[in-house]
Amino acid sequence: MEPADRPARRRAAAIAAAIAAVRERCPAARVLVVSGHDDPRHVMAALEGGADGYLLKDELSESLSDALQAVRAGHAPLSPRVAAVMLRRLRERVAA
Repeated sequence: MEPADRPARRRAAAIAAAIAAVRERCPAARVLVVSGHDDPRHVMAALEGGADGYLLKDELSESLSDALQAVRAGHAPLSPRVAAVMLRRLRERVAA
């Protein structure tokens, strides 16, 4: 692991731990991440950690209220760049 990767890996681990703590404390909670980070490590850590959706601050095409209602209804709102990150990761896993 390169030294430059360490802070990003720590942030990704912290994201997953925070979501896990919310889920442990309140299993019925729905978690919508609104972030300025589109780094694949952050996105995947949040989603694999149990986030119900992940929106980028600069891509809020729908109102935050609509996104929160969508999460509450069991949907998974994703920003377009986040969806692209997920597709790229999925394709890499399938190809491996």
